[in-house]
Amino acid sequence: MKRRIACVLFSLIFVLAAASFTVNAAGIVDGCEAYVKVGSMSVTKSASVSSKTIAVVYLGDKVTVLEAYVNGKEKYSENFHHIRLYDGTEGYCYAYANRKDTLESMDDLEQK
Repeated sequence: MKRRIACVLFSLIFVLAAASFTVNAAGIVDGCEAYVKVGSMSVTKSASVSSKTIAVVYLGDKVTVLEAYVNGKEKYSENFHHIRLYDGTEGYCYAYANRKDTLESMDDLEQK
């Protein structure tokens, strides 16, 4: 009985944690300006893990999201945003790192 209760509680915590990641991602949409939320991240030539790195962005760097969640918002692995850097360079960056968003929209920052 204790094991069953523990499994139910664990499942509930897991579901609530997963739902919180989706809420955080609400502000990233096509055309928005966003800031990098991770220490550093490669910008690649195409939306592929094997694509050539063309630039690196760092925590706090501002980018423009040209196309958000290229592979669909619900896909955590190998999902990318098509972005434009401050110097006009266009490329792709990971949408998620460890199931957390890599970018935060300016609108979300203003609401904090």
